[in-house]
Amino acid sequence: MRSSASPVVLSACLFAGLLAGGLRQPLLWTAVAAAIWLAAFHSPRLPRPGFLGPWAAWLAWSFLSMGACDQPWKCLFSVARDATLVAFFCLAAVSWREEDGPRWVWLLCAASVALGLGTLFIKGTVHPRTGLIPPYYNYTVFVEAACAASALGAVGHAKRPRGWALAFLLGTAGFCLSMILLARSRSGLVAVAAAGVVWALRRGKIRPLLLAVAVSAGAWVLLPAPISSYLVKSDFSAWFTRPSIWRAALQTAGDHPLLGEGPGNFQQGSLRHNFPKHWATNYGFSADHAHSEVLEAAAETGWPGLALLAAAVALAWRRRRPAASAWHREAALAAWTAMTTQCLIDNMLHMPALGMLYFSSMVCAGAGRHDPSEPEGAPRPVWRRVCLAGFFLALSAWIPGWLVGRYTGLYETPGADPAWRAEVALSAARIFPADASLRENLARALLHTEPPQMERSLAELDRASLLNPTNALYPMLSAETVLAQGRPQEALRLADRAIELEPNYLAARLLRAELWARGGNKRAARRELREVERRRGALDGMPLYSGYDRVIVFFDPERFAAASLRAR
Repeated sequence: MRSSASPVVLSACLFAGLLAGGLRQPLLWTAVAAAIWLAAFHSPRLPRPGFLGPWAAWLAWSFLSMGACDQPWKCLFSVARDATLVAFFCLAAVSWREEDGPRWVWLLCAASVALGLGTLFIKGTVHPRTGLIPPYYNYTVFVEAACAASALGAVGHAKRPRGWALAFLLGTAGFCLSMILLARSRSGLVAVAAAGVVWALRRGKIRPLLLAVAVSAGAWVLLPAPISSYLVKSDFSAWFTRPSIWRAALQTAGDHPLLGEGPGNFQQGSLRHNFPKHWATNYGFSADHAHSEVLEAAAETGWPGLALLAAAVALAWRRRRPAASAWHREAALAAWTAMTTQCLIDNMLHMPALGMLYFSSMVCAGAGRHDPSEPEGAPRPVWRRVCLAGFFLALSAWIPGWLVGRYTGLYETPGADPAWRAEVALSAARIFPADASLRENLARALLHTEPPQMERSLAELDRASLLNPTNALYPMLSAETVLAQGRPQEALRLADRAIELEPNYLAARLLRAELWARGGNKRAARRELREVERRRGALDGMPLYSGYDRVIVFFDPERFAAASLRAR
């Protein structure tokens, strides 16, 4: 007998969230998270301690990592999101019944079709085929791959749906595979293939599996070169940086192997291990995620945090019922396999709706499901206290990020008083003290106060350089500051450092030419000015991807003319 509205609430939160941008917007996710915690508070069933214990241990470690990191307020939103996803999983495990499984599959199919159609009409500013879940097409592919895999599991079941239901499954799977191919998503294709391999191995279909592999390999060999090039995205080879990102993630995890950088702090840690891209700039690219849920968990919460997360997932599967069950369980298991595969080579679960989809597939497949014959009981006071704590955490977790965004917006107000701007920049840096860009804002603001606070500005630039050692703007700004203090030799050393990081830094090269001309080395100054002209011509028409790129390649004709006169 149905005892609560939790399954309806959870399904509505999940599938509405998929169509609402994946719940990427903090305030939208906050509203959904609050609904989940309230549903958990009123749930007549409770997760068993043996089921909840591993997840509680992982969350406790995340809180410990948050308290030990350099900017705990930056962690708050990530920790609140993870705690809410665990609450969603626990609530689904104790409330969803067998009849909720087919509904999950049909809603997944419907959401996948809607998201796929969205990619045909909504173009992203960063990547095409973005659709309803910006900013990348990978998020939509994650749902489409899960749908295609679930159809495979359902159709391959002995008691699969018949008639129109079977036709709908096959049609949806074909549509999703077409959209994955259109998006040129290698990770999506790998995810679906992995689900197929696991399904075949579980069913003992070794010969069909080998035949499928042989046919696929032969078809690949026979594919015309333009088609194979299209699928592997050889024309986008310059964008393929995942191996470098994975290496940086491993290095970041090695910096703090016990507690990590703190949840949500991957980008701050990875900046210490940034790698050159050799575009217009060397270091214009930085990764905000590890492109692997496994590596990101290790980098953010340490290797123990990753081990606790893996143990929680593994122990949840221990309660799975026998595989010879309903078709929708096989469909959910295949979807989970595809999503897990994609999570190994990409980051998906930081998008809240995708995290809910992942955990809901586990529940529909039988992981952590409680026996429906167990008697209901009144929720224990400790459970309700936890739910209230989670509710208020979800309501407040967005505030630090919002405050920093507001302070940053005020800092950029045209014509603002310099002293007030410095106070605003300092307020933002106090909330996120390990954010190099906020330290840069503070340093620039201090230079415009009356009188300029040069020593404090240099100290902030030194902090920014420690946080982001490959950013050439910081030594360049320091060079101009110490030059204003009458220290040309130190300015030359800092300009050299900026050029070492970014050889195309035209302003730094002009500064070096000026300093050489002042010091009497006019021949070297003229040579440097010729190099500026050569690089300026080579950069003409080269695509620029960020404000950092535009600053690096900016050419000041007046400064060039003045340096040329000095170098004669």
